[in-house]
Amino acid sequence: MSPCDKGYVYIPVAFMLMLYLVYLVECWHCTAREELNTKVHVTSVMETVRLMREAQPIVWWKALCYHYVRRKRQVVRTQRGGDSYTTTQVYYERVNSHAAGNCFLFAYCGMRDISRDLSLEGRPITKIRFSKGECWQSPVCKGNTGTDSCLTVQILVHSPS
Repeated sequence: MSPCDKGYVYIPVAFMLMLYLVYLVECWHCTAREELNTKVHVTSVMETVRLMREAQPIVWWKALCYHYVRRKRQVVRTQRGGDSYTTTQVYYERVNSHAAGNCFLFAYCGMRDISRDLSLEGRPITKIRFSKGECWQSPVCKGNTGTDSCLTVQILVHSPS
């Protein structure tokens, strides 16, 4: 029996300790722990939601006219032996010819928020997701937005560049 025979028992123990250290490091850098530690008071969340609900929405669009132009350029190329020669390279470049945009004016039709009230009392919350959508008050308002965007495109197409 050699004096090292008793030491072979400690190799699996050392391996398990190293795995446990890796586990602890993983727990420390866990994203769920970071999200749970970043807390905001309920009143500040409610104030942010109130400000978002009272804010004037902005609906805008932009139309861009462009075409491609065929261009040529001289390129110097070098062969393996060190000899240089000039060639003509043909490429296509995008050119913006005109741009126009417009926005919907809510002063004519008005707007209101139709989202449900948010109650945060009595529930543990870690994250709130906001989404946006549109719901028109009347077909006239929806038609006005479509008409405005069509007019913008027509002005853009028929204007001289």
